[in-house]
Amino acid sequence: MGKSLSAANIFALTTTLSAALLVPVAFLTEGISGKALQAWNVAAADVGEAGYFLLVLNALLSGLFHYLNNEVIVVICFFFQYMHDHLLCLR
Repeated sequence: MGKSLSAANIFALTTTLSAALLVPVAFLTEGISGKALQAWNVAAADVGEAGYFLLVLNALLSGLFHYLNNEVIVVICFFFQYMHDHLLCLR
């Protein structure tokens, strides 16, 4: 089991599990009335004509940069073990 758990696999696993756990909670708290969909439409309208595309692109880029930030910290901590605690505090 532990051999196939690279940093990318752990990131994918935790993201998938957290989404699976939080989607039902979101539906229970927000309701199926569409509050989240209304908020999405307002946010897309604020961005302008290409609102949906820009909103999705920014969400995907945000996830990508978060993942890359974690990867850089893992690589730095691999080469400089003494910096691990300092980098975690800065993050």
